[in-house]
Amino acid sequence: MRFFKNKNQELIKADLKPNINFLLNENGFTGALFKPDQELYPQKAIIILGGTEGKFELTKLLAKQFTKNGITTMALAYFNEPGLPDHFENNPIEYIENAALWLKNNGYSKVGIWGISKGAELALISASLMPNLISTVVAVCPINIVPQGFMKNKLPKLLHCSSWSWRGNELPYGEFYLLHRNTIRCGHQKLLLEKL
Repeated sequence: MRFFKNKNQELIKADLKPNINFLLNENGFTGALFKPDQELYPQKAIIILGGTEGKFELTKLLAKQFTKNGITTMALAYFNEPGLPDHFENNPIEYIENAALWLKNNGYSKVGIWGISKGAELALISASLMPNLISTVVAVCPINIVPQGFMKNKLPKLLHCSSWSWRGNELPYGEFYLLHRNTIRCGHQKLLLEKL
């Protein structure tokens, strides 16, 4: 049993016991599948992607909330977990494809993807590259372009490459520009460095 604090700083319990755990070296992705007691949407599943701020436990907690509403949900880690990248440098979108294919090959005819922040960016890119595999996308607070890569420390170190790749090719990307000491611009959006 894990404990998290809600917005009022009260401890809440999170039962994070998935039906199936997936390991990178065995399945090609790191994730957890949560099946509802009563499936309200048969043969449909949604992949959940967190942002760079959260831990994988928070992604699983969010997935569990979807599951409580009758939706089969796969929480997917794509960053900063054992065996996964700790920075964004041409990270392969095929990673998402592996998870979506597992769902398709196991009876889920419709696969959606939900992401927040960097996860929303990844959700949009994945859905645009795999329209025959991903049928629905929900992007919460995405950036408006594919941004350049970066290493996440106290302040990000910008890399001269894309965050993402597809089929071995770097995706075209927009560069970050320093506006002030703690603010950068990428496309038309301003980002506080502390938030990355």
